[in-house]
Order: sequence, then C-alpha cells, then structure tokens
Amino acid sequence: MRTILLSAIVVVVGVVGSSDVDAQEVATAKTRVRMIRAFCTTGPCDPGVHFESGSAHVNRFKQPKPLAKRKIGRIRLLGVQSGVLPSSLEAIVTARLIWDTVDPDSDCPDAGADSVETIATSSMFCKQQVDRATCGGDLLVPVGLIDPRCTDVRVTMQDLDFEVFEFGMVGTDTAKVATQGISLVGRTPDCSSGGSGCP
Repeated sequence: MRTILLSAIVVVVGVVGSSDVDAQEVATAKTRVRMIRAFCTTGPCDPGVHFESGSAHVNRFKQPKPLAKRKIGRIRLLGVQSGVLPSSLEAIVTARLIWDTVDPDSDCPDAGADSVETIATSSMFCKQQVDRATCGGDLLVPVGLIDPRCTDVRVTMQDLDFEVFEFGMVGTDTAKVATQGISLVGRTPDCSSGGSGCP
C-alpha cells in the first residue's frame, strides 16, 4: 500500500483569520521515493520498456495562494531500454485532497470535499546513450489546481502516487512503465496474490 511507503503530508493552503504571509508558515515535508517497474495482474504492465533505476522527489513547498504551473520536484529513470528508445515519457503525481469544512467567507466550492487529484505532471525528456536512455523532467503543478476562492480553507494531502507512462499514454495500464515502491533483489512481485508492487 502507498501509505506504507509514504507518510501522510499535510498542506495548509490558508489559516483561518490569517494573512497570506502568516499562512506561508506551514508547509509540506520533503518527499523522495524510489521508482520501480510497474506491475499489473499478469506481470510488468509494459513489458517492452525496462530501466535500471529511478527516483522522484517533491520539494518542501508552501501553498498560501492558488497554485500556478510551477516546479515542485523532479523525476528520472536511468538505463531505460526498449526496442525503440523513447524520446520522452510522461509522469503524473496524484494525491488525495481532503478539504476542511471551515470556510470563513463561505465561497470555496471544494470545502468539505475529498477527492483524488493530479497534483503534478512531467514531460520527461530522454537523452539517448547507445542502447539505453536517461529520462527526466521537472514535476510541475497544473494551472488551476487550487481554486482562488479556497485559499483560506485548510487542505490535507495524503497518499501520493507517482507513475510514469509512455508519452501520450497516461492512464493506460499497458503503457505504465514505473511507479514508486521498494525493489527487492532476486524477488519479483506475486501479483496473483496482490504482492508488493502490484495494484
């Protein structure tokens, strides 16, 4: 489960009765994860793409006002191998956002909501080196993730999930290359019984 790998992260978008400057005092912790090959129920989700190692990190960030498209971290895969080496890959980071019900001016449409959202994306450029490639890119927050009317409402962010796909195939299981996890030498996930590394 993702919660074993990552601690819950809390982002305070605004503090009741505080100015934007005061709200900036609360922020997330820095998060770093190892990327491993993505496994589906019958084995590797995308059997045509292999890689040697990978990592992703999200910087400690504060959220006192609406998020704009900006860098919050970076993701990369090393030693990517495929029949045809990719020129780029795509990554997404999703999280569960739980909004408080306290809204001082009663105008936040997300107050009281609980939903899974894409909090960052990356177009990972691949630099080719003979028979393999290194693919990496900045993790950017989508424009409009936080409604401007919700900057005075507290939001908790949990269950971060990092995934890498073939370019243009985000959300397609058979094109999922990597996800966060723990890689054990000499062991492969027992997906038929829901082993580690399986959905």
